[in-house]
Amino acid sequence: MILPLERRLEFTEEDLVQGFISGDNLKTETLFEYYRTKLTNFLRRKGFPGNIDPEDLVQDTFMRAIKSRGTLKNPDYFSTWLYKIALNLRKDGYKRLGTIRRTLAHINFTDIDEENDPAKIAELKDRAEYLDTRINRISSYRGGQCLKLHYLEGRPYSETASSLGMPSVSLKNTMHRARCSLRGLINPDSVY
Repeated sequence: MILPLERRLEFTEEDLVQGFISGDNLKTETLFEYYRTKLTNFLRRKGFPGNIDPEDLVQDTFMRAIKSRGTLKNPDYFSTWLYKIALNLRKDGYKRLGTIRRTLAHINFTDIDEENDPAKIAELKDRAEYLDTRINRISSYRGGQCLKLHYLEGRPYSETASSLGMPSVSLKNTMHRARCSLRGLINPDSVY
């Protein structure tokens, strides 16, 4: 339930932070509503990794904050703590994106010209076929489609979700499972 503006203005930021720590859902929602625009603007200035949707990163920040509320040592530093969570998730996004790009980098052949080494082109095509067959073998059809739309076609989460007719939260879960499946198909000896 979203409070009318007059009701939200009755709370001070300290009240909202204390409500967040104690698990008051109404105050937590109001606090996050207060920080949503600030956090989005902050992260936009920092830049986003790849095709990550800014709203997704802000939402992930709020979810991580709720999950980690017990680690907030000093309520006076709530905003610093929240921004640090956002920066860590942003950094994790860059790491994850780098790993996926290294894995799937050779799927797109638009940059290859005739002057490249034929053996290298053949190797890249073999890798592309290998990854494409592994993506197609993912047990969930939607999982494979999510990976292709987001990572290979470069669509943001929101567009990928709407293309597949699913909520963003479901898309994130499906993509996570698909990435784990893909890792298992590429390297079956790994533990995830």
